[in-house]
Amino acid sequence: MIIMGCQMLNEQIAQGSIEGYLDTYTVLPSLTSVCDSGVSGCDGALEMAAEMGKKVTIVEMLPEVARDAMFINKFSLMNGLAKNQVRILTDTKVVSIQEDGVTVEKQDGTQEVLKADTVISAFGIKPDLTTVEAVKTKYHTKTRVVGDSKKLGKIGDAVREGFYAAASL
Repeated sequence: MIIMGCQMLNEQIAQGSIEGYLDTYTVLPSLTSVCDSGVSGCDGALEMAAEMGKKVTIVEMLPEVARDAMFINKFSLMNGLAKNQVRILTDTKVVSIQEDGVTVEKQDGTQEVLKADTVISAFGIKPDLTTVEAVKTKYHTKTRVVGDSKKLGKIGDAVREGFYAAASL
């Protein structure tokens, strides 16, 4: 059974950003931009605004944020973001990240620099299949691929696939 990691999307843009989840002990300056807005990005933005008192802007390329959230969770999340004055920019593409902030391109093609002391990269991930393909080539009848190496999904899906793969051995 193969369970491999993933690599970050938009690695060129994300250089200079802080990757991953930041706990409450991490000291961030006051202006923070979160690039991309899945549930994890929005939840992180809400936590930084509500619990750490940061001024947060979420930048999303698509027309809506938290697309992958269940309705009731999205409702609560959006209320929390509004209550904590998190600025949400949809239909806005991250062009680059530099020392003073993030350059974005709006739907009309105009560009703007969002001043930020800290930029959180939440662009997402893609499977890193290098090792997976090498193992499958050598041991094609004995290999079971599960989780994000098979298809990007939720942790519950990966656990279930792992259980079924183990049961099939």
